[in-house]
Amino acid sequence: MRVELQHGGEHLLADVDVEEEVRRARLFAEDHVRYAPWTGEHFRKLGEVAELAEAFDSPDARFAAFVRAGHFPWGALLVTVGIALAGAIQLGAMFAGSFSPDLGARVDSAVLGGATGYEPLVLDGAWWTPWTSQLLHVGLLHLVGNLPVLAYCSFRVERALGASGLAAVGAAAVFGGTALVTAFGALPVLGSSILAYGFWGAQIAIGFRVGGAMPPGWRGFYGWGNLVLFVPLFVSSLGAEGISHLGHVGGLLGGLLVASLLPAESFAPRAAAPARRLRAFQLAAALAALPMLVAPALARLSPSLSLPGDPVDVRGAGVTLELPWRMAENPVRVAGLPGWLVSPNRDEPVFCGLSRLPTAEDPDDAALAEAWALAYDADVSVDPGPPPLRDGFTSRTFVLRDRATEVELGRVVEHTLRRGVWLLRAGYHLDAAVDPTARVGEGGREALYRDVLATLVVSDPPPLAAARKDRERYPSDPEHAWTYGRELARAGAYADADAVWTELGARTDGWEWEAARARARMWADLRGTDPAALDGLAPLDTRVAWILGWLDRAPAGDAELHVQGLRLLVAEGICDRVVTRVDALLARGPDDPLRSSVAEVVGACPEALARFP
Repeated sequence: MRVELQHGGEHLLADVDVEEEVRRARLFAEDHVRYAPWTGEHFRKLGEVAELAEAFDSPDARFAAFVRAGHFPWGALLVTVGIALAGAIQLGAMFAGSFSPDLGARVDSAVLGGATGYEPLVLDGAWWTPWTSQLLHVGLLHLVGNLPVLAYCSFRVERALGASGLAAVGAAAVFGGTALVTAFGALPVLGSSILAYGFWGAQIAIGFRVGGAMPPGWRGFYGWGNLVLFVPLFVSSLGAEGISHLGHVGGLLGGLLVASLLPAESFAPRAAAPARRLRAFQLAAALAALPMLVAPALARLSPSLSLPGDPVDVRGAGVTLELPWRMAENPVRVAGLPGWLVSPNRDEPVFCGLSRLPTAEDPDDAALAEAWALAYDADVSVDPGPPPLRDGFTSRTFVLRDRATEVELGRVVEHTLRRGVWLLRAGYHLDAAVDPTARVGEGGREALYRDVLATLVVSDPPPLAAARKDRERYPSDPEHAWTYGRELARAGAYADADAVWTELGARTDGWEWEAARARARMWADLRGTDPAALDGLAPLDTRVAWILGWLDRAPAGDAELHVQGLRLLVAEGICDRVVTRVDALLARGPDDPLRSSVAEVVGACPEALARFP
């Protein structure tokens, strides 16, 4: 059709398909047309031509009209001002906390409690953290760096998609960023950059989706124009520490996806715009509420989501644990034992290690409590523990309290397994500062820790493993055999140690005496700590005959064998034989070096002790 147009300050006479140009947003409602079938002899605004009403309701035309209308960006203003106010309150609290250590600790705890990621969502069920994390920042520079990008990008998105589209994009950005951080991030995150990247992603998508319908002068703010503007900013942040690139990428993808697919109010015919606006707000509300529904379920499933992990040999303990990758990457020391944290942000480790006991007796609760009191600088009381890991283990719960206020600080659950002089210790620490209701009953952090400990596989203590290896490599070497017997005894394998030393006792190269001394020492120790184990090795008559035979053969200077032999006879109550040995010793003269040593071990036989002047 041949029409006269007044467009962009120009007067045109051309053959133009006006309806198609309107649909493609190349002509606008305020442009004028003179075309006899529509306007007679006068110019009229295109928006007033009834024949063009349907064309003006096309998606591109409606979008162009929406952008040109210049609606005030109330949504972007609300988001920016809200985050700025939250940041100001936080910074004020942090400043006040710098003058009060107690207040500062509470502020730091509150800020950390608002971060989002695997720990808050999956372990603690803190469903609110995807949104509180957007309101909190690590400091002034973090806040000031985010606000301009957030304000600019949210303004551009709202001008293109409306307030409802802005809400949907923001919710999708937070959901996407949180999902990636939770699934693959090692640390919780906070800061409004997830939102900012989501709005930037939406700007890119809008440019590619409706760039042709964008009014002149606006096209550089969307699509490739923003790539040129923001890619240097993104690349410059790649080498910086403490930046969650997973959160940025997740937010960007969430914004890209929603802006690419959302049937926004700005694309809708005039009559359908209210319904689309409502659906966009509903989508935003659903995405915002999703963590509230999903986080408790994730907390209950936390062990199955994290395990099985990779088997890890606990150095110096002779055990293997399956650790989730997050824990394997954060080794620590806990009261001198190897431990692992889900992240460095919270001091709630799982631990497992080997300790050496002074004797082969069961560990003393007070001694273990004192170790935890020193580790956490707290008063410690002992409560019954949960069911032991498995047969042979003993469990305890150590309750930690502040020394000054007696406020509970947390608890340590510990499982112990005595193996001779070795004590295998495994357990975990839980902080009382975390709301216990956030642990979601049987799920969450404690369930994960229990399941990690359940993967524990016990093997030989390292010294015994090394001695066994040497014994297998050099089977005829008596020194390696003796060492192997010693480590068997230390690990509580008394019958095996006894067999090794019995075999060595048949030699005639001097190692028979080393074996006799070691065997006598082990028997004497067991008589005081585990008589049942000693009775399982040899009956009393056999033991007495054996030790008397070696004492009769022992050289006068063999202090070790004499002392351990008499110690065993005293423990067995064979005092008449002890008296005979003491008389023989005293006959050697007052300068005999064995006199004082023997006097120390025969005290339970008064008649023998009375022989000493």
